[in-house]
Amino acid sequence: MCTNGAWTLKEPAAVLTSGTEEVLHSAGPQWISANDSSAVTGATSATVAVPGAIPNCY
Repeated sequence: MCTNGAWTLKEPAAVLTSGTEEVLHSAGPQWISANDSSAVTGATSATVAVPGAIPNCY
């Protein structure tokens, strides 16, 4: 989403499947097991600027 000339993250939402395993991916980022409701939450450990990777939204 573009707000005030800058990209902002809108909550990601996805259902990831592999065979019968199903995981829900949401903001945080967080992955939640549909089988037992256990969850894992990630955190940014580093960032690297890549010129041109995401276009400006002016």
